Amino acid sequence: MALKTIVDAGACTGLASIYFANRYPQARIIAIEPEQANYELLVRNVEPYPQVIPICGALWNRNEKIELVDPGLGEWGYMTRTSKDVAIEAPLFQVVEGMTVDRLMKQYELSSIDLLKLNI
Repeated sequence: MALKTIVDAGACTGLASIYFANRYPQARIIAIEPEQANYELLVRNVEPYPQVIPICGALWNRNEKIELVDPGLGEWGYMTRTSKDVAIEAPLFQVVEGMTVDRLMKQYELSSIDLLKLNI
């Protein structure tokens, strides 16, 4: 099966994106990761793969800035919220760009997404 477009949401350090790049070398891969340290590793790890486009951000239900917060679960337990969201009481860790799938498709001129990997 020939995949043309892959979106790796919650790409972490890029290992799934690298797998996809090797398995589907003709595919364009959009790798989205909100946490800054993971994103920096993602950028370094996918550098040899020009078909992988790393994005520091998060898929969200609206196009707006969102907060990455630490509810005390450690670095594997970060959560997202809007600045108006009071349901998650946790210290602010980082602010990132939240984006809808529609915006992502428009911004990167995607006519379709053949594989959407969500680890969020």
